[in-house]
Amino acid sequence: MPIFTDAPRDWPAVDLAGLGENHHLNAVNIAKGLTEQFNRDNKYRVSSFLESMFLDQGILQSHITVDSSNIKYFIFCFNNNEEMSSRFYTGIRYFFSNSENIESVYYSNFELNTETSPAIPLRQFGPDLLTKLGKSTPEGSYLVWRRELDNEQFSNTEEFQLISDFQNISDGIHSYLLAEILRSIKDIEDNVGRIELPDDEYTVGLIGPENKPFILSASSKKGIIFHFHENRVTSRYRRLFWKHFNTYVKELKDYIIQNDIELDNYPFKSPKAFWEETVSIIKEKEANGEYPDSFGLF
Repeated sequence: MPIFTDAPRDWPAVDLAGLGENHHLNAVNIAKGLTEQFNRDNKYRVSSFLESMFLDQGILQSHITVDSSNIKYFIFCFNNNEEMSSRFYTGIRYFFSNSENIESVYYSNFELNTETSPAIPLRQFGPDLLTKLGKSTPEGSYLVWRRELDNEQFSNTEEFQLISDFQNISDGIHSYLLAEILRSIKDIEDNVGRIELPDDEYTVGLIGPENKPFILSASSKKGIIFHFHENRVTSRYRRLFWKHFNTYVKELKDYIIQNDIELDNYPFKSPKAFWEETVSIIKEKEANGEYPDSFGLF
């Protein structure tokens, strides 16, 4: 079975019998076929697998990314449902059409029709999109929020509202949420279902969608919060992170409640109560004309 593609002409032909159901395996096999010549020519480099990108409606996840000196290629594999695959790739091409340094490439068991009506293959946020950083965390400041405009009030921003929503949604399920994240980054065994918030602050460096670095901090006082790299992460990224993360946390809480699973019992104040006290302090300062440059500096 031939492999169809719209890859650049100077990319090597990929010698495969066909694409199977396992897209990760497809991606590995395609990357192997590309890498040998890429290493000789030194013009392109296979840079990552399963890289994700935040959109307002959800998360777009490619199977492979390839970097050149001035263009990043997002590669997508299609192995069945020719009509829907064509619609998906048409939507992906449309999404990237206004970008000067990003292009899409497909590999498929069939030739795709890019003149059809577009759709975008989006997924929801999940802890599998988080990867633990190695020993070295990128240097720089990490923060929850940074002021972008003069006299911008944190309490009037969408990020503030999304963080407040998270504090409400996560109340009662911190132990389950923390365990889900730590299981995903291989910090605990797969059979551990709950991890109580520690009295002493626990921190871990993470890489999220779009390969952006941030730090998760967790404690019995403040709950779970994320501190994003000051220079590598934009306000748009922070907003979309909280938006899609909240959707995931809400679904987790709905599942716990619907199945009558025990909620967390906080010995003292809940993290939600700490956030409410923090909000009062923030708003009081803003009422007095104090507008801090950042919040949650780490």
